[in-house]
Amino acid sequence: MPIVIRLESWQDPLWMLFASKIRYLLFFIALWNPNATDYTTIGWPQIDRVASHAEHGAAFAIITRFRTNIMVLGVDAAREPFPNWQAWIKNEDVYNVFNAFQRGELKARLEGHAQAVDSVARKWMDEHEITLRGLRGDAEKIAMHVLMSAAFRMEYDFDTGVEIVDPGHEISFGEAMHTCINSSSIMLAPVPFAYETQRFFSAIPMHPKYTGDRNQILKLNSVDTNVPPKKFVSINYNAIHFSPQSGAPMSTNLVQADGSSASLAKSISQRLMGRSLWAGRLDREHVPVRGSVR
Repeated sequence: MPIVIRLESWQDPLWMLFASKIRYLLFFIALWNPNATDYTTIGWPQIDRVASHAEHGAAFAIITRFRTNIMVLGVDAAREPFPNWQAWIKNEDVYNVFNAFQRGELKARLEGHAQAVDSVARKWMDEHEITLRGLRGDAEKIAMHVLMSAAFRMEYDFDTGVEIVDPGHEISFGEAMHTCINSSSIMLAPVPFAYETQRFFSAIPMHPKYTGDRNQILKLNSVDTNVPPKKFVSINYNAIHFSPQSGAPMSTNLVQADGSSASLAKSISQRLMGRSLWAGRLDREHVPVRGSVR
């Protein structure tokens, strides 16, 4: 198994305090490559994605003076250390709490989303310049339209509809939603969002499997590999998601690994559906803005 050796570690308090200064010094004397994967940060899999596995293979070990952590690309390989790996994935009942698109609504949601894309594309065609900041703002507005439509059955024209003040109201529905979303996101969103994102899609050291006092078996390329006692094993969900060798998105790999996990595929498919609509609609119907958006 390939080995990556690091003298420093995110588990070292002194390194975490002085890492930036040390890296700057090493870079100044040409001993540190800022483009190389920095395994000393707790969230390195988010940035690395599948690069380390492309270089080292299906599994490799990161050895520090604190702990050895074995990174594994694939759920099937780690069946023995993770007999209850499904527990890392929320069950379908929890996912359904956030599922605003009930049965029979898919066609209507697709049509509504396509209309919203058409509206924002027409707005872009009237502008002399499309900026990244403008794209972000319009994407946020699209998200608000989807939320209003799915949760409150309120639909407005993309550009100006949310500014309409309905009879008996002092502010527009769009302004009210914008205020509520901003306030709640500032207070509540960062912590659970960061935690859940890491929990589902990162092989961060928060969720490694400790091998205890006995060996564990990893099945790598159909060969059993012994992992010594008192080591950590992490399934690198980032690498699974971005791996070109898998031939399928992460949802497909996980469902193939365990048929009871279809809820994860459902959740991810819903998120990807919007992106596909944006890309396909703009590519086919709105050629003048296609290059700028890319």
